[in-house]
Amino acid sequence: MDATTLGDAMGWTLTHARYEQLLPAYLKAMQWANITTPDRAAMFAAQLGHESVGLKYQNEIADGSAYEWRSDLGNTQAGDGRRFKGHGWIQVTGRANHTAVSQWAYHQGIVPTPRFFVDNPVALGDDTYCWVGPAWYWTVARPQLNAMCDARDLVGVTRAINGGTNGLDDRRNRYNRCLQMGAALLPEEFLMALNDVEQKTVWSGAAQVNGASSSVRKAPAWLAKFLPKSFRDADGPWVRDEIDAIVNEVVTGTFTFSPDDTIDFGAGPVRLVDVPPTQPVNLVTLLRINAAHAVAAKGK
Repeated sequence: MDATTLGDAMGWTLTHARYEQLLPAYLKAMQWANITTPDRAAMFAAQLGHESVGLKYQNEIADGSAYEWRSDLGNTQAGDGRRFKGHGWIQVTGRANHTAVSQWAYHQGIVPTPRFFVDNPVALGDDTYCWVGPAWYWTVARPQLNAMCDARDLVGVTRAINGGTNGLDDRRNRYNRCLQMGAALLPEEFLMALNDVEQKTVWSGAAQVNGASSSVRKAPAWLAKFLPKSFRDADGPWVRDEIDAIVNEVVTGTFTFSPDDTIDFGAGPVRLVDVPPTQPVNLVTLLRINAAHAVAAKGK
């Protein structure tokens, strides 16, 4: 996905330059929300596109007065309605939800304190953190959403997000358009949304279930998010330097699969194919190959 593709998906309510600015944040939202298939990507784009009018609005337009003293939103103090009005592309609303997002983001290593968005609610809607709300909502507040995406249940996803079916026609139009875009909505390279330091860390270490040693270290929270559960144990996941070896096995044909070989990572079987030397090898590909290699080794 590039800025032009994002603009096409969102209906061009912003300029190309603005979509280019927002692309890294949008890709992070996809990654943390486990948006890894065209069906999920289409639903994600359609729902966020409707909620934010094509990513144009990163905060609720209304001033939040209507939420004052809404105990169901955790607004128990004077001024909470305005202070905790909807922030982010999916409009996280209320003191309780801002608290929950803060705690989740803190435990993921995204923000420095467990009260970050309680103390700084508007930060949840700025360019740095506008992706956090959708990622949290999609995986924590409504963990059933990806299963609904896989089933193409537009009405179910809409009800889960909206509480009803408001704007269903617009959501459907967006969804149908995005479905036609297919895999173009997926990141070509899952590392592209990471900063330079994070990318260097990824390329210097592959996920491994091993104990600590001088050459093995515990994976940071941001990296652990990308790793399949098969790489986890009670103390893991861990990372160590062996990406080069994995890449070499793939591009030299040492490690190959027949056309019918698949492996299940918990979200349905994934067909594994060799990666030609001319193709970029992304983190997800490497992890899948590494996992399959471990499974094959155990079977011998």
